[in-house]
Amino acid sequence: MGSIGGNVLSRFSDSAAMKYAKEKVAEAIVRDARGKAVQANPSAPFQQAATRFEKLGPEARVVDAGGQNTRQLLDTLTILPGQSKQATEAAIRSRQAGRADRLINRAESSLGTNGDRAAQVVDDLVRTRQQAATPLYGRLHQMEVQADPALAQTLAAAEQLGAGKVARDIATAAEVPYTLSAQEWAQSGGRLSMRDLDHMKQGIDTLIAKQTDPAGKVSPLGFRLQGLRERLVSRLDDATGGFYKEARDAFAGPSALIDATNSGRRFMSADDAATRKAMAGLSTSEQEAFRLGAFEALRNKLGRPGGQTEVLGMWKDKILREKLQAIFPDERAFRQFA
Repeated sequence: MGSIGGNVLSRFSDSAAMKYAKEKVAEAIVRDARGKAVQANPSAPFQQAATRFEKLGPEARVVDAGGQNTRQLLDTLTILPGQSKQATEAAIRSRQAGRADRLINRAESSLGTNGDRAAQVVDDLVRTRQQAATPLYGRLHQMEVQADPALAQTLAAAEQLGAGKVARDIATAAEVPYTLSAQEWAQSGGRLSMRDLDHMKQGIDTLIAKQTDPAGKVSPLGFRLQGLRERLVSRLDDATGGFYKEARDAFAGPSALIDATNSGRRFMSADDAATRKAMAGLSTSEQEAFRLGAFEALRNKLGRPGGQTEVLGMWKDKILREKLQAIFPDERAFRQFA
């Protein structure tokens, strides 16, 4: 009799109908509560649902905060006479229309790109980093290092490949001397200017860029040039007691930042191990450029319905999850995005 009376009353009284509806939603949320501790505490299921509701963002609805029972309640309402079916369809359409922007915004904030787009910001990044690093490079360019046999061999290889000519052109454009010729090496007794050596590194960067196609694929020669650059940089870091790395962290040079941006654009075609290895060898400024390129690749994917579906399924796609995880600054940033 009580059930029948409540049913009848809810049809004629708005307040009774609202109370009855709230009770049914509350029952569904309680049934969906997870964990023994939650089920033992009468208010805990609603605290759990409220916490989840807040995390889901502005497009969240009560049905999202629950589980299967809450969704089943909505499914039931949408097949009964009334406004629920139309309201549900309108809500779904609204959510789908804004899904790309929500996913892109979350990727943007978690990656820390601050709304920047690669095409617009690379030049600004180069200019800003260059200004910030000017004092460091001023000190670096006053330094000299002794050319040991290993360093001399690396420099000879770079010279033969044409990096020396590019380095000389960079120095000429900057209106500074360039002394890395064989004759000048002999006269200096093997003491080499770090300014010249840094120009040589930039020369190798330029050659690598020429060996990279528009899609970002590096040729076999480009791959070997990357190894040559790594060896040169490692030896110069050792020779300067880490000061060269400190300067590169502040500014790695225009070609290096552009190359890092292009590498970031290609992260979806590499596995997570390759991405982590590539980022481990980058300076701070290059990592910033890499994430900028990675965001562009992720943005392009999230802008398409098929790409959204693929990324939203990463909870069951281990390979995709690992690829995405590799580009975020830390585990917390990735979890927020996920």
